[in-house]
Amino acid sequence: MGVSLKPDTEEEIAELRRRLEASDAIISARNQEMSYILLKVSEDKKSATTGKDLSEIEPADLLNRLKGKRKKSKADLADVEAILELIEGRIW
Repeated sequence: MGVSLKPDTEEEIAELRRRLEASDAIISARNQEMSYILLKVSEDKKSATTGKDLSEIEPADLLNRLKGKRKKSKADLADVEAILELIEGRIW
């Protein structure tokens, strides 16, 4: 006891099924892309947290690097120490 549909209706249903399958394929691809992106972000966060801790940075070394990069810098050791303290305390 099947319901008889008009040919136009059957074609429309077939077209809608094709479009649904195409949409499902796009969604699946996007889900895979999102999983990859989330994995990369997670890896980046892990590698960022394993970097050098600010407390391990010697202010004098940082000042020497600054002077090497910017010869005319007027910053002194006290300035660098203050900046590191601000960064460590997240005081902006």
